[in-house]
Amino acid sequence: MDGEIAQIVFEKERKFLPKTKKGWREAARGAEKCLYITQGYILIDPLRGINRLRINRTAEGRFLDARLETKLHPTDQGAPELPPAMLNEMGAKQCLEHASGGVVEKFRHYIHYGNLLFHVDQFIGRHAPLVVIELEHADPASITRKMLPIWVGKEVTGNRDYNNVAIAQR
Repeated sequence: MDGEIAQIVFEKERKFLPKTKKGWREAARGAEKCLYITQGYILIDPLRGINRLRINRTAEGRFLDARLETKLHPTDQGAPELPPAMLNEMGAKQCLEHASGGVVEKFRHYIHYGNLLFHVDQFIGRHAPLVVIELEHADPASITRKMLPIWVGKEVTGNRDYNNVAIAQR
């Protein structure tokens, strides 16, 4: 990594709520994969950005990886993200103890529909039964309602109530 310059990536996504419980659950049975995610926020600065710690596990709970991610304040190009710093399981657990607000636990189902990949976040614990569907895309504005599966309901892109930071702080 010596001499390399970290590249900033812009996250571009749209968020939705499910239309019904049944529809997204049926789609999740055929999911490409499912992760159990625990995440908390080490630093939250509305003007500058956030530091998010995310621990990824298999749906059965086996540790996969942990990463400390920096998301800068969103711009009209999307939310700039710096490359993550990888942590071991012990270090990640210790950092999570210092999370601002609360910690979010969720199952993330990766569901392909057409040429789109949906992240269906099924929150558990104190945030259950919330489900939020995320669609990351290079040009999210190009995605029309006709391109979405029938189980995708109301769009909540830009609604702070469905931002993971806000959910964690509830």
